Amino acid sequence: MDFAKGLIGLDLSDLVLRAVALSPTRPVPTLTAYQELLLPRGLIEEGEIRRADEVSRRIRTLLRESQPAPIKRKLVVASLPDRRSFVKLLDLPNVPDGKLERAILAQLPQHIPFGLDEIYLDWQRVQGPGAPRGAILVGASPRTLVDQYLKTLEQAGVTVVALEMESLALARALFVDLPPTQSTLIVDIGGSRTTVVGVTPPSVLFSSSLPFSGTNFTQRLAQSLKVSFEDAEQQKFSTNVASPRRSNAVRALRDAVEQLSFHVSEVLHFAESHFPTAAPIQSILLCGGGAQLTGIDATLAQLLSRTVTVRRPPVRLGRHVKLLPSRLPSYTTAIGLALHHV
Repeated sequence: MDFAKGLIGLDLSDLVLRAVALSPTRPVPTLTAYQELLLPRGLIEEGEIRRADEVSRRIRTLLRESQPAPIKRKLVVASLPDRRSFVKLLDLPNVPDGKLERAILAQLPQHIPFGLDEIYLDWQRVQGPGAPRGAILVGASPRTLVDQYLKTLEQAGVTVVALEMESLALARALFVDLPPTQSTLIVDIGGSRTTVVGVTPPSVLFSSSLPFSGTNFTQRLAQSLKVSFEDAEQQKFSTNVASPRRSNAVRALRDAVEQLSFHVSEVLHFAESHFPTAAPIQSILLCGGGAQLTGIDATLAQLLSRTVTVRRPPVRLGRHVKLLPSRLPSYTTAIGLALHHV
């Protein structure tokens, strides 16, 4: 395949589709086109595509209505939901390449709740500064899920280069311009869930899906202020959750941030107990639509006693691209997907 013109990064979730096209400029890529499209409930549920015909039709609309011009490329890297897939770092320090597949297949049944004949499998050696010797990053997804996505994308008229788990795309997007650093936790606050990824560059250690999403902020605010969901959605981004003035809106949103903090602290405890040889996680990167909440970084930093930063994917905006920089965290997964072969 000819990748010279670049790939489409296509992020599929329960509530929204997002697509980006990048130009491979240096030192960071340039975003040349983008679009998002809200999905009615029921088309994709818990990561499973329920209505392939409707989703494929909306993918065509998404690409056709991209800004500042339609995306006419055909080569796509699309996301697979982490909550339905598995990422595992295996330690196989003394296994030569010729025997690696057999060693992986022997270990894998201990880590995934599927038979080997029920999954598609991919892996790669983890290399680079700080990478443990013999580390193998393994990804596994149910065949039925992958086949759903392939069928839907084929109906949309695009060519699938790869399907990739969200966690890998997130790590690629956020660390593309950074040297190896200490262990970091990525917290991607989406509309229907929050994906958490532990990273010791260049390796993804683990990923987890939290029972929390950006919708929780809106719901908590709507209940507290007794307003509609739509009005609360508008108001939440004009409220500073770190404000010392504890209005009803601030208290409602801070309660939701504290709920998120509790879930993240459980993940931090998991990382410390399951990866004792990795450097302790001292920094957290926020992305996703929920990261636009004003003051969420300062509030989480206080609650978790960690450095917390809202991280925008390091891309330039093309000359005619009018996407607000504050909206970039929502496109992190799509950008990471589009960087698949960079």
